[in-house]
Amino acid sequence: MGISYEEALAQVVATDQFVIGDAVINGAQRRVFVNAPPNLGALFQAAPGDAPFIVYEGETYTFDDVRASFAALGAVLVHSYGVRKGDRVAIAMRNLPEWPVAFFGCLLAGGVATLLNAWWTGPELEYGLVDSGAKVAIVDRERLGRLAEHLHNCPELKRVLVTRGAVKHLEEALA
Repeated sequence: MGISYEEALAQVVATDQFVIGDAVINGAQRRVFVNAPPNLGALFQAAPGDAPFIVYEGETYTFDDVRASFAALGAVLVHSYGVRKGDRVAIAMRNLPEWPVAFFGCLLAGGVATLLNAWWTGPELEYGLVDSGAKVAIVDRERLGRLAEHLHNCPELKRVLVTRGAVKHLEEALA
C-alpha cells in the first residue's frame, strides 16, 4: 500500500530544500516549489558535469557528455539539414541513449520533437511522418527496417538519421 499525495508532499517539504510558496503563473495564483529551477533546461544545466546521466548496458554517459551531444546534434540539424524553428523532427526508436540526445538536440535546433511510437508498424510510422510533415527523422535500425519501403511516400522528409552505427545503402532507401 502506498502513501497518499499529502503524505508524500509532507515528506518532500520537510527539508529546507523544497519550500512551497505562492506565485502568479499566467495570471493564476499557484502553489510552487520556491527554490526549484524555472525550467527543465536550468535543472539540467545545474547537474554536475561528471555525474552519470545515462547508464545503458556497459555504457555510461555523463551530463557533460550528453550536453555536448545535444549541442552537436542541434548544430548538425540546423547547419547540415536545414532545420528551422517549427520544423518537425520525428524520433522513432527504442529506449537508447540516443533518444534524449535526439529529443534535446531537436529542441536546441528550434525543431518540434515529433515522437513516434517505436512499436508502430511500417505503415503506421509512414502515417506519423506524413501527417506531421517531419523534415528529418531520427530512428534506430529496427525502425529504419520497418520504414524503408515507405520512405518514398513521405514527401516532406528530407533526411533520416540512424542511431547505432552506419547503415549501408541508406541513400537507396531515400531515393
